[in-house]
Amino acid sequence: MATDTTQRRRPQVLLQFVGNQHNDPAHGDARPGLRVARMRELGPLAQVFLLRTGGDATAEAFSESLARDLGKERRGGLKVSQRPIDAGTPPDPTTQRNVRAPVEDFAEALATVTFGARFDEVDFVVSAVTGTPAQWTCLVDALDARGARIALVWERPDESLSIWRAPDALRGSEPELRLLERAPAAWNVLLTGPTGAGKTATARRLHNGWKDHLRRGGDFVAVNAGALPPQLLQSELFGHARGAFTGADRARPGAFVRAHQGTLFLDEIGDLPLDLQVQLLTALDVDAARCRTVTPVGADKPETVDVRVVFGTNQDLDAMAGDRRFRLDLLGRISTHHVRLPGLAAVRHRIAGAYVHHLEALSPLYPSGDKRGVRFAFEGAARRRLLDFALSPSSPWLWNHRDVQQSAERLAMRAWRGAAGRRDEAPRKATITLAHVEAELAELTARWRALAPDPGDRDEAWLRVASRLRPGEWERLSMVERWELRYLLEARDASANNAEAWRRIGEQNLLEGAADPASQRNPSNAFNKRWQRYAHRLRP
Repeated sequence: MATDTTQRRRPQVLLQFVGNQHNDPAHGDARPGLRVARMRELGPLAQVFLLRTGGDATAEAFSESLARDLGKERRGGLKVSQRPIDAGTPPDPTTQRNVRAPVEDFAEALATVTFGARFDEVDFVVSAVTGTPAQWTCLVDALDARGARIALVWERPDESLSIWRAPDALRGSEPELRLLERAPAAWNVLLTGPTGAGKTATARRLHNGWKDHLRRGGDFVAVNAGALPPQLLQSELFGHARGAFTGADRARPGAFVRAHQGTLFLDEIGDLPLDLQVQLLTALDVDAARCRTVTPVGADKPETVDVRVVFGTNQDLDAMAGDRRFRLDLLGRISTHHVRLPGLAAVRHRIAGAYVHHLEALSPLYPSGDKRGVRFAFEGAARRRLLDFALSPSSPWLWNHRDVQQSAERLAMRAWRGAAGRRDEAPRKATITLAHVEAELAELTARWRALAPDPGDRDEAWLRVASRLRPGEWERLSMVERWELRYLLEARDASANNAEAWRRIGEQNLLEGAADPASQRNPSNAFNKRWQRYAHRLRP
C-alpha cells in the first residue's frame, strides 16, 4: 500500500510502544522501532514518541537505546520523546481495561498540552508492530475520540511493513459522540448507519455517559419500532390505562415513563407509522424544566417525564421525508444531533480493537484455573495474519461489527478447546494460533462470498431482483438491503396477498422480527412497513 508522499505537507508524528523483546539493541537495524521510522511509504517524520510500560527496566533500557539511534536520523533533526505509560494495577499491559485510562491520559496530553491548537494539523501514525494489541488499539480509540487524523502501520505475514490511512471524510463521529456523552442538553439524538454499525451499542454508550457525567440514574429502555404492530407500539411507547382496550386489565407504564431520568432508544424509527409519528411529535417537545408530556392510551391526564431519546435507523430519512413517507416536522425534531456511524470497512483501523474488546468480554465466561477467567492471546503470526486480513480492501465486513463479534466468539472457542485439551486442569491462558485464524478467515470469506449478490454472476434469482429495480438503484442498495428485497419480492410473488407473504417470511424466519408473534398479529401491516422501504426503488 504505497503512499504518494510528494503531496504530503502535514507534519507526521509516529507513536509506537517499545515492547520488551523485538527492540532489543542486539537486533541492530532489524529493530521494528527503526524499521517503522524508516518506511519509505511513510515519508518524513516530525517527531517520534516511544511509549513503554512504566516500571519495566528492560523496556526502559530498550527505549533509551532506540531513542539514541532514532535521534541520529535525518541528520539529527528528528525529535524523539520517551513516555512511560502506567500499565495500571495489576500491571498487565495485555488487557484494554488496564491500559485504557493511562493511554487516555497520554492522548489527552497530546491534544491539550503537547500540540494544543496544532493538534488538528498533525497526522498521527500508530505502530501496530510492537507493544500489545491492547496498548495500540486503546491508543487508536483515544486518538479517534479526539478527532485526530490517524494512520496505522502493521507488519504483514511476510514481515514487510504496510500503512493504512483513515479517510478524512470519516473524522467527526467519535469527537461528536464524546461531546454528547457529557452534553447537559442533548435531549434528541439521531444515529444513522448500515446494519451492524453499532447503533444500539452507541445508544448505550451515550446512556452510560449521561449516567456517569450528569448523574442520571434512570434505566436504558429500547423499543424497536419495526417489530410491533401499530396498536401495540402505541401502548409500548406511551403506556395504557386500565380498561383502555380488551385485555387491559391493569394500567401499564410506557417506555417513556419506564425510562424516566434515563434513556429511551427508539430503533428503526423509519418504520414508525405516520399516525404514530404525529403522536410522537407532542411527546418530543421539551418544556422549560426539560420535561416531556406523554398521554397513555385511554387515559384522561398526561404524565410528565424527564427522558433523553436516541433514535436509530439504517434508512435515508431525508429521502423518505421527500417522498412523504416520513414527516418532515418529526425529522426536524429528532435530528438536533445527527451522528452518522460508518460501516466497519470504512474504519478498518478499529477492527483489531473490536476483536480485543470482544475477546476480553468473553474471558470471564470460560472456565479457567484463574478466577478472572481465561486470558485469550494471539501468537505473533496469528495477529499479523488477522490484522492484514482486516485491513485488506478485499475484506468487505458485510455485517460490520456483528461480523467481528461472531468471529471473536469462534476464535475464543477454538483457542479454549485447544488449551483445555492439553492439561487436566482448566487453562489460565488460551493462545489463538495461526491455524485458528486461518480456519476463521476461511469461514468468513466463504460466508461473504455466499452473501454478496451480483446480478452479473448469472444467478437467475439475483437477475430477477435487479430487473425489478429502477436504473442505478441496485448500486445504491447495501448487501443486507438486497437480501431483504429479494425475500420480500419472492414472498410477494408466491402469495395471494401481503398478509400471506409476511406469514411465509415468518415461517422461514427470513427477516429479523418476522417470526415475532407480535409481528404476526397484523402481518399485512408488517409486510407493508418493510415493503415501503423499497417501493420507490422499483420499476412502475
